[in-house]
Amino acid sequence: MKAKYYWLILIVIKLILFCSWRFIRLNRQSESHAETLNYAIKMYKQPAVVKLPEKSEPFVDLRSSLMFNKLQKAHKEKEKLDICDNNKLKKYEETPGISCIPYRDSLGVHAIKVPDFDAFDVLCDNGWTVIQQRVNGSLDLDRNWDSYRKGFGCFDGDFFLGLEKIHHLTKNKPHELYIYLESLIGIKTWARYDHFEITDENDGYRLINLGVFSGNATKDAMRHHENQKFSTEDRDNDSVPWNCAKIYNSGWWYKNCMYSNLNLDSVSIDGANVIEVYWNEKMYVKQEKMFIRPKS
Repeated sequence: MKAKYYWLILIVIKLILFCSWRFIRLNRQSESHAETLNYAIKMYKQPAVVKLPEKSEPFVDLRSSLMFNKLQKAHKEKEKLDICDNNKLKKYEETPGISCIPYRDSLGVHAIKVPDFDAFDVLCDNGWTVIQQRVNGSLDLDRNWDSYRKGFGCFDGDFFLGLEKIHHLTKNKPHELYIYLESLIGIKTWARYDHFEITDENDGYRLINLGVFSGNATKDAMRHHENQKFSTEDRDNDSVPWNCAKIYNSGWWYKNCMYSNLNLDSVSIDGANVIEVYWNEKMYVKQEKMFIRPKS
């Protein structure tokens, strides 16, 4: 009889120990999953500046995985047609000016002629020259060096004016820079720099001077990129061993890698293109523009 109770007690003890072991194991797995989720959220929210030893690998999220990039590239190659319907904007026929300053009260396309460079069209908006515009999120910004050098897109939609043109504009006269962001719910954010200049192609279109910052933007996020050369998927000029332009699928004045980037890919939400930018944090916006004009 005693032997029978002995074995019963032993079985109960084993069951208790087994259940305790399973509880501890499941609890540890739960904690591990929570830590992983918290890490992912932390990486999403923090500035996209990679600070790792030279031999370490950068943190790369799902968007920049190899397979995803290949699928995305194959789809976007079909969009690189740059067909523009400039009938939506007024094209002024006149002797080319040297800036958009004379056209303070209008929005339209004007010809500009600066020294040592052929005349070219620009979008003038109340005296400012628009050097980059994103208003519908349809433009593919994952482009090579030559494309960013020449410029691409449509004045009536999304476009990038071109590094060579921006260089000659800012080389000719001191310019200021104005950045405009409008959130999906209509909140307007702006940043202004009282000096803006980039060097020539031989120096990588380096962003050499931003001057003094002002605006309602929470951070002077562009400052991180001052004195940096421009980088693209095929021209790596950033300050880290990997190519930031390949990771973020866009050209920019990367350092290690960014506190700002107004050329991030658009994302599809409920079938609509939503413009994605980075200004000290990832943001989704309705529109985004960069303007320059000669300093008075």
